Amino acid sequence: MALELMFSWGSYSGYNQSPGAFPYWVFMTYHIIPPSLWLFISCSYHAAFRLKPWHALLFLPALAEVLIHSLFKTGINPFSANLLDYRAWVWFTDYIPLAGFILLMGYFWYRFIQAYQGKEFKPDPGSQRPHSKLLIIMCSLSLLSLLWLTFSFIGWDYFAVIELLLVLLFFVFSFLIFFDIRSLSLVHHPGNREQFSNYDDQIQLHRLTNILEEKQLFTQPGLSLKELSRELNLPPRYLSYLINRYHQKNFSEFINEHRIDAFITKARSPEGKQKTLLAIALESGFNSKSSFNQVFRDLKGKPPSEYLHPD
Repeated sequence: MALELMFSWGSYSGYNQSPGAFPYWVFMTYHIIPPSLWLFISCSYHAAFRLKPWHALLFLPALAEVLIHSLFKTGINPFSANLLDYRAWVWFTDYIPLAGFILLMGYFWYRFIQAYQGKEFKPDPGSQRPHSKLLIIMCSLSLLSLLWLTFSFIGWDYFAVIELLLVLLFFVFSFLIFFDIRSLSLVHHPGNREQFSNYDDQIQLHRLTNILEEKQLFTQPGLSLKELSRELNLPPRYLSYLINRYHQKNFSEFINEHRIDAFITKARSPEGKQKTLLAIALESGFNSKSSFNQVFRDLKGKPPSEYLHPD
């Protein structure tokens, strides 16, 4: 975003055409947008998400574009014409990143709708107020992707609209980061262990396991973090901390895992073989067929029927 604004400033001021100008534009690559957006969305929806070394591979297309631009800038040109004369290069540098951008924005809104309409994928309590900040950013990015797509077909005569939106986004990001970067998350990020020094983690984990096994609370479709913490007489933040710290999952993922385990156990029992898979799923705590199938695929990597009857 900053490089795009700088390039616009350089074009209007004449710096880009001046002799000896530093060619910062070789670092302008739209391929950095899809992986960055995917990491941002993953962090927003999964409290246990952590950066891993292999994530660096997502930025290889961006690195390749920068290297090729740099070679051209230094005079090493293996082609007989300008890069922009090759349609494949235009697709690689513009249309492919745009497609990734639009798909990821669609993915974000799909998960966001799930979070509010489906009981199975629900942000932890206490994170409702910061949603407005995240929505401002994602709505702006959605508008940006639509403008980008539109101008790709009608031409760039009105590129000033995108420039204005980029400026607004730049200031929005700056203010939000200044106030609290954690407010850009859809899930509750638990605090440090020092905040709960008066609790014994192992004892409370044992209590959590026992109450789930004995009362089967996860079979309640609308079970929330607050309700479970009330059963355990623990602060919601501490319970969220326990689940995140020792199970590497957020509350919804933790409960859904128990529901899936219960579903598999029931489906393989003699009584379960007399029931439909949907009936067993509803008994296990899911409130719809679609949410159950989605969660099952996420956890087991295949549909329920295929998992239960591999042959």
